Amino acid sequence: MIDNELRRLRAQERAYDPLTTSLLQGLALPPGASCLEIAAGAGSIARWMRGHTTGPVVALDTDVAHLASIPGLEVTQADVRTWQPAREFDLVHCRLLLDLLPRPAAAVLAMARATATGGYLVLEEFDDLTAPLSFGLDEQVTRHARVLAAKQAAFGAAGHQNHLGRHLPAMINDVGAFRIHAAGHVDVRQGGSPDTEPWRRYLRNQTKSLLESGHVDRSCLEAYGDQLCDPSFLYFAPMLVSVVAEKL
Repeated sequence: MIDNELRRLRAQERAYDPLTTSLLQGLALPPGASCLEIAAGAGSIARWMRGHTTGPVVALDTDVAHLASIPGLEVTQADVRTWQPAREFDLVHCRLLLDLLPRPAAAVLAMARATATGGYLVLEEFDDLTAPLSFGLDEQVTRHARVLAAKQAAFGAAGHQNHLGRHLPAMINDVGAFRIHAAGHVDVRQGGSPDTEPWRRYLRNQTKSLLESGHVDRSCLEAYGDQLCDPSFLYFAPMLVSVVAEKL
């Protein structure tokens, strides 16, 4: 039986792996590049790295339960902020971790130090800048705003950041010694499509904290779940800010 966390990770992979792999595919890396995947999750990007280099691939996470079965990886259970790597890497990638950390700048600095000169640090994080946008019946738009407010309040109460993406380029720039390219990507989701699954999975897993926020009740969440099945309802996903930084 697949647990809820793995289902969430798989839904996230389906939604965002195409963008991530397109970024990584465009990098000027040697055939034997060494790669480090941080917050490796269920391992899809580490698996992609393994298929695109003859060099070592390290998959790092604080929970490595879903990584052990992937052949060819060096699996490391650690917190990147305190981990001491034995080597520098030609490619260091991390997606959707920093907004969960109380001191994300410390993690960015650790990743920067793990990146070899001439190598690339690639970071991707959400920003809720676009998340309030939705289109449908008036009650659907109002309900979406309430659910989003509940998510943002619950996220903040847990010490997480709803708008970290906009700060990501400056965080890397502050480290120095990197030439950066940054862009934001926004998907528009239609109710009833498979693309809504990451959001639906989050809401299902976080029902308790959403209710405790005071912005929604159970009937609102249930109605919103039905709304996400309605093709006439459209909403903007959070902007995914991606930074490709080449170490000078």
